[in-house]
Amino acid sequence: MSTSISDRLRIVSPQQQYLHGIETPSQTFWSCYASLVQGPVDVERLQSALNAVVRRHEILRTTFLSLPAAGGLFQVIEDPKPVSL
Repeated sequence: MSTSISDRLRIVSPQQQYLHGIETPSQTFWSCYASLVQGPVDVERLQSALNAVVRRHEILRTTFLSLPAAGGLFQVIEDPKPVSL
């Protein structure tokens, strides 16, 4: 499922470019969660479930690339890569 970089680039909307321009270095959009698991954990099943979520949801594989010479801000969606625990 390998694609070229041009196939993965998407120009973002003017609203997204505006938000990117005013964003300050903070953790405003970060979401953290921790959970204590007691008892045995089936690591292979957990890893398989995480890989399925990453494959299904592009937002977990999305980054933004600023290229002023090429017209601004681009959304880059990476191919799914295996999650290892």
